[in-house]
Parts: sequence; C-alpha cells; structure tokens
Amino acid sequence: LFAGDIDEARLWFLEARSVSDRIRFTQGARVALAGLAATAAQLGDRDTARRAAAALLDMPDDHGLHWPERRLGRAWGAVADDRLANAISELRAGVDEARARGE
Repeated sequence: LFAGDIDEARLWFLEARSVSDRIRFTQGARVALAGLAATAAQLGDRDTARRAAAALLDMPDDHGLHWPERRLGRAWGAVADDRLANAISELRAGVDEARARGE
C-alpha cells in the first residue's frame, strides 16, 4: 500500500485476513481488515470497504498491539459512505489513542 500499488496491497490484505482467521490471530485480522477497508475504498469498492469496516466493529476489544488501527479501517468505511467528517473524527481519535499508548 505504501508503495502505491493498491491492487497488490489489496491482495496481500486479503491473504493476511485469511491467514489471521485460520490461526485465530486477532491483531493480524484487525490490521488486515483495516487495510482491506482502505484499499477497497480507494478502488471504489464501497461494499467491500463497508463490510471490512463493519467487521472491525464486530471484533472483540483487546487493546493489544495495533488496537488504534481499527480506526483507520472505520475511517475508510466512512469515506466509502461519503461521511468525510466521520472519517476525520475516526482518524483523529486513532491518533489520540496511539499517542496515549506511546505508539
């Protein structure tokens, strides 16, 4: 994703989600879903972005590593719904959480 290849990043996030689900690695699934929401929204796949963001909301709270990452996925889900103010609020909340955690 950071290299600018959104299609390739999407494939890697799909693979990461599959592996995380298979081995029950919640933190990995959280990062994969956030990345999937981001790539789907950027590619105009609103349904996938919404589903990934909804799946993030359904995940149990664990406050582990990458906990604030869920905000990124929810922000992209909001972008997919044209709710830009909500997206900005999610990003700001994620920054505040990460900062408070020393991440």
